[in-house]
Amino acid sequence: MSLSPEESPNIIDNSNSVSKEKQAENSPYPSESDAFSVTDGNDSPVPKIQLVWEDVKFQVKIKDKEQMILKGVSGSANPGEFLAIMGLSGAGKTSLLNIIAGRIKSSDSSRVTGSIKANGVDISKMNFQKYSAYITQEDVLLPFLTVKESLMFSAKLKCSGTSYEIANKVDKIIDELRLGKVAHNRIGNAVVKGISGGERKRVCIATELVSEPQVIILDEPTSGLDSFTAEVLVDLLLEQAKKGKTVVSTIHQPSASIFFKFQKLILVSEGFIIYQGSAKASRKYFSKIGYKSPANINPPDFYMRILHITDRHHMTDEELETLEHLREAYNNVKDHKDQVLEYDSTHLDLVNVQQTQSLKKLGTLCKRSFIDGMRNPGKSHMIIMFYIVTSALIDLIFHDLGNDYDAVQNINGVLTFCSINSVMIANSSCSLTFPGEKVVYLKEYSQGLYGAFNYFLAKMFTELPVQILATLIASVMLYFPLGLQMEADKFFLFWLIIFLTFLTGSGLGYMIGALCDSENTASAASPMLTAPLMAFGGLYSNASAFKWVRYISPFKWSFEGLAVNQYNGMDFDCDPDGPECDPLDDLGFYNKLGICILAQIIYIIVTRIIAYIELKSLGAKAKK
Repeated sequence: MSLSPEESPNIIDNSNSVSKEKQAENSPYPSESDAFSVTDGNDSPVPKIQLVWEDVKFQVKIKDKEQMILKGVSGSANPGEFLAIMGLSGAGKTSLLNIIAGRIKSSDSSRVTGSIKANGVDISKMNFQKYSAYITQEDVLLPFLTVKESLMFSAKLKCSGTSYEIANKVDKIIDELRLGKVAHNRIGNAVVKGISGGERKRVCIATELVSEPQVIILDEPTSGLDSFTAEVLVDLLLEQAKKGKTVVSTIHQPSASIFFKFQKLILVSEGFIIYQGSAKASRKYFSKIGYKSPANINPPDFYMRILHITDRHHMTDEELETLEHLREAYNNVKDHKDQVLEYDSTHLDLVNVQQTQSLKKLGTLCKRSFIDGMRNPGKSHMIIMFYIVTSALIDLIFHDLGNDYDAVQNINGVLTFCSINSVMIANSSCSLTFPGEKVVYLKEYSQGLYGAFNYFLAKMFTELPVQILATLIASVMLYFPLGLQMEADKFFLFWLIIFLTFLTGSGLGYMIGALCDSENTASAASPMLTAPLMAFGGLYSNASAFKWVRYISPFKWSFEGLAVNQYNGMDFDCDPDGPECDPLDDLGFYNKLGICILAQIIYIIVTRIIAYIELKSLGAKAKK
């Protein structure tokens, strides 16, 4: 159905045929004369950003079959307006949003064509991340930090300026997003009690607003929220749009009160845009093309009924006819559009963002990681408590071992347990470090806030104090009650080996955590890797077809080091007529103590290098 220009709603908000002078006079958007009212940290002008995409196509390869997700869509988003993108699941709205944000690019399994420009400049040729913020549907926050702490750390990583200036900026954002009442409450998650879902979503938005982005892109920010909380959130985003910012968001079936607040609406169906224009004008538009919305039905619900498709791979004749009719009506109207408004690109930063490595950012990451770790019982309190409980249990069972040769079996058992206990405690806690924070790391890495080396180094530094304290407590609780050799140097070497054993276990944990996608996968992979290595620790087996495995077993080097430290210089009450008492020979341990310590250090370094390489590789993939 074709509509005349007089009958057509304003399908493209920039569409008109008036002169530029008249357009500037009547336009609700800023003119070029006031387009530089915002400044960044360097007091340089920051232009308001208009996004324009033309003939965007997105094709993916699934099991050797190519599927077209977006089929040549064009549109724009202007400063000062909230653009809502709606459509059925699988219609292509999220793909369109991610392409606009520059998060989807061509790869071996997908192909993106068309152009996405900010003020006339292709976003691939500029530092688009400097001017934009992307808020995911999932809440990407550290649960043990408070609201204000989260914003402060985000601001320190993203913004320049003194601590006083950053604190003022954070306080301003807290007031704008009405987070004052929960500013000092912990974020929390599904396990740890914290703030509400709506407040958590506002914190996610606030962490991005601290850098004062001119483009705010959100993926279904109201999902999971009740209608009142969702409306509060939309009102806050509208306030940001009124400041001249460009707000683009996918929305899942908003209420009528929210729907009519959108300045602009895009409806997507099966990879096509079938409506683009004012949300308020949409009912009139659909009525004119034969789809009159009942007065008592929420417009988004009515549109989803029109667009409903049971099986997109086997569409019925009626569904195909409806889609074709909607496309034809939209194409007839959009032919009347003129060129979009022009915004100056003179001050756009055309240098692509790079990860920065600096002592200041390393200090910020260390402080954040330390606070998060101290409040996370799995990373601090539980490690110490496990050591205390297991050490007390060993003391009760093996108290005062003695120094006759009959005690050797018990001593070997105790030393083996010390090795296993340290590796397993470290591995079980550290294997969950990266999976739990990987989403935060990948988000911040892709934004260029820091590099993988700074992040990795911060995790190592901040966990060292707890590791030193826990192993020292365990060594004191074990060494003296068990009656091991009462010499100062022997005790400190015992603690050093236990500490290095913990570091080898944590290295295994970091490596497993970096390679696994989730905490559940890491928890399952840890025992699968450590159990075979434990069998070659020296007490259970010293010779087999897989003898080489013992050299990559952290249990072997720990147990051998502890045994050498204990048995060297130890006088046994042996039978003079019996065989020579040499526990090290019985165990097949012939390496010196220095070799055992060096092997542990090499093990610690190698496992951490593998973990670091994997983290850096994941970060590089997240940026593509």
